Amino acid sequence: MDFIQIIDAFFFILIIIIYTKSNEICIKCNKICFEKRFKQKFKNWTSGNNDIDKFIQNTQLLTHNDAEKVLEWIPYDKFNNINLNISNISELNETIGFYKVYGITQNPETEKYMVVLTCKQCNNICNTVHFQLNFGNWTSGNNDINRFIRDTQLLFHETNQISYVLEWIPFDRFYDIKHIIAKGEVYIANWIDGYMNKWNNENQNWERKNQNMFVILKNSNNLEILKLEYIGTFEPHRVYGVTQNPVTKDYMMIQKDICEKCSYICNAIHFQRNFKIWTSGNNNVDKFIQNTQLLAHNDAEKALEWIPYDKVRDIKCIVKDEIYKADWIDGYINKWDDENQMWKRKNHDMIVILRRFNSPENNLLKFINEIAKYHRVYGITQDPKTKHYMVIFSKICKKHNDMCNALYFQQNFKNWTSGNNDIDEFIQITQLLSHNTYQISKALEWIPYDRFYNIKCTAKVCGDLHPQNFTDKLYRANWIDGYMNKWDDENQNWKRKNQDMIIILKSFNSPENVYRFS
Repeated sequence: MDFIQIIDAFFFILIIIIYTKSNEICIKCNKICFEKRFKQKFKNWTSGNNDIDKFIQNTQLLTHNDAEKVLEWIPYDKFNNINLNISNISELNETIGFYKVYGITQNPETEKYMVVLTCKQCNNICNTVHFQLNFGNWTSGNNDINRFIRDTQLLFHETNQISYVLEWIPFDRFYDIKHIIAKGEVYIANWIDGYMNKWNNENQNWERKNQNMFVILKNSNNLEILKLEYIGTFEPHRVYGVTQNPVTKDYMMIQKDICEKCSYICNAIHFQRNFKIWTSGNNNVDKFIQNTQLLAHNDAEKALEWIPYDKVRDIKCIVKDEIYKADWIDGYINKWDDENQMWKRKNHDMIVILRRFNSPENNLLKFINEIAKYHRVYGITQDPKTKHYMVIFSKICKKHNDMCNALYFQQNFKNWTSGNNDIDEFIQITQLLSHNTYQISKALEWIPYDRFYNIKCTAKVCGDLHPQNFTDKLYRANWIDGYMNKWDDENQNWKRKNQDMIIILKSFNSPENVYRFS
């Protein structure tokens, strides 16, 4: 080869080198940048899916100076315990905005593509990652509501913040849906799944608590109202999510079943949840009991309850066909037990009084209020044989915290009458004021005339005694029974003293003047 040929060959090689180098230099950067180096490697890998290949390559071609911004194809054997996956490329586009995405891989057995990522804020796999990758698996059917729910899910990263997150809850996850408020369309229901508690890595799903819990469903088709409900009740586990009635197409906010008055789950809520598991068989009785329970927000002991008849035993008659004494097996409601989700009770096998009332439709409130003046009322039951309803109350008098005389007198009111309402009322008042044994001497009683003998008129009342009643007369007689001394529990009657004692009977013409003797 002559010299001229050598020179030509040299320039040819130089031109090729210059041309090659010029192609490696990025026009934008005027150097061999990351984009060029990634492009050179395109032929060395493939995901097996053109869309994913192009997606990864596009991220690499846009990265000139910061290699950390690109995605790469990562062979599956470079990872352990890979669980998260995407169902389509559009989900990946959404994911990149919130998370640091390193690349994509594929499970060779399932052929599922999987994203390698961490949360930008937390630098790990936090709650928002799990929510984000599940966006494709649900929809409310309304883009604005979808966005509203997703925003709450992307806002709270930590496990202890999960209670503030909303979720889309299919309507068939509720049962026993009951309408409770006409205005505003409010319902109460049981939620099969319960609320999200934390992520379970092993099962790749949310662990939940309070399965079959009670919740409130409140109609709200206005997104702004939904947002206000959420913001206005911004407390842990106060609002759980949104659902839609498939029949009416109404959207509904799912809220914690709390008392609007107390702003927490008070006694009234616990009572209300049990309404469906008992009935007296009479609507008036049911409503009466339920009303007392719905008013017992902070003191469960103020509520009445329906007490099955088989919960009282050793029933003994005190006043025939009306008043009985018995042992109450369960004892009275004291307070709610959160752990066991039931009422704690006190005084098991306590002695109580059962008093019959004839007409549940009439004057039930008045009947119970009369008893409640002096005794704590626990509830109502029904004798399954006679079908008579009976009020169950304490044998202890409220005033003296003991079994008192007033109860015994009260139990006997129906067994006597003077034939005059004023006189009856006067006698009964003195009896109801005589609570203990020391006060028994102040109580009057109606005494049948045949309980006296040897009745003799002694004189007319003198004017200096009662000048307005000169015609009243005084009589002397023997009283067969004698006066009341104390109650005899064994015989269920009054013990008496001074049988056949001599007493004075004074007549008066006007029953209205009976109060002159007090």
